[in-house]
Amino acid sequence: MQRFWLIAGVAAAIIGLLWLAEDSGLQKRLVEFGPQEVATDRPSWGDVANKVGEFAREEQDLKATIGTARE
Repeated sequence: MQRFWLIAGVAAAIIGLLWLAEDSGLQKRLVEFGPQEVATDRPSWGDVANKVGEFAREEQDLKATIGTARE
């Protein structure tokens, strides 16, 4: 009997969530959201390399500044 109520409860929850998703326009929002995420520009490997180079230069400058401050 407990198994029956568990299955009935899960089924009611799923039906309720599907009903809310359709009624609130959630499905439409998700469909509209998808193409925007796919269309975003992703950085090229060159951009990534430039950022890594900038970080390395900043790190070297910081080490040089700290090194001169300790002396």
